[in-house]
Amino acid sequence: MMLNIDSQITAFMPEANISYDIISFSVYVILFGAIAFFIYKKNISKIFQIAGGAAIAFLAAQITKIIVSRERPNGFDVRSFPSQHTAFAFFLASVLPVTKKEERIALYGWAILVGLSRMVLLEHWFTDVLVGAVIGLGAGYLVNLNLIKEKANLANHFAHRRFAK
Repeated sequence: MMLNIDSQITAFMPEANISYDIISFSVYVILFGAIAFFIYKKNISKIFQIAGGAAIAFLAAQITKIIVSRERPNGFDVRSFPSQHTAFAFFLASVLPVTKKEERIALYGWAILVGLSRMVLLEHWFTDVLVGAVIGLGAGYLVNLNLIKEKANLANHFAHRRFAK
């Protein structure tokens, strides 16, 4: 089920090169790098938030892929909709702890580049990327709710009590 806007936008994409692959792969480098950093810092609540939010984004994207079964622009398979890379990128852009407005803008700029790279590589249509961004922002919203933060802080409290003994 390709929408007309998808084919029109895909027609304007530049030719793919290795830099688009690197941008796409950077999602997993940053995701696992953030988890490793918070493991090193022993910040259990941040580990819980990032891993939990990534799991929410992963499950939402995978369940949608199974239900929709949309063919990729390159014809490789029918797991195009939505873009999981984009979902992870927008999730990370919305939850990584930064202190300056410019840093947050840079993170969202990076997330947009991830979505663009997925289209240039002919892995996703525009609407796949758009819905992936919404899933990622939704996962970020859930992580930023007090409910998940409270559970993460509770996990952090018990972990510190255990390590203090």
